Amino acid sequence: MKNRSDFMGLCEFKNKDLINLGNNVILNQRSIFDGDGRVEIGNNVWIDSLVTILKGVNIGDNSVIAANSVIAANSVVTKDVPATIVRTI
Repeated sequence: MKNRSDFMGLCEFKNKDLINLGNNVILNQRSIFDGDGRVEIGNNVWIDSLVTILKGVNIGDNSVIAANSVIAANSVVTKDVPATIVRTI
């Protein structure tokens, strides 16, 4: 985690050395980075409250992750818990 990011409350990182945050990332309260694999977060990303991001995920630039989401795969739009794929990008 090398770039400027804003943390809006408690966030949990299982292994911060495997997480790469881009510039202008906003993490709202109770976001969880779970797992022992690399996670890449692009620039200008907003991750809302109660989001869980699993290992191996790459969230691209200018993304918004809705509250209460579980992100387990790349290139999809999801909603709800358990995650429902809305569409593939």
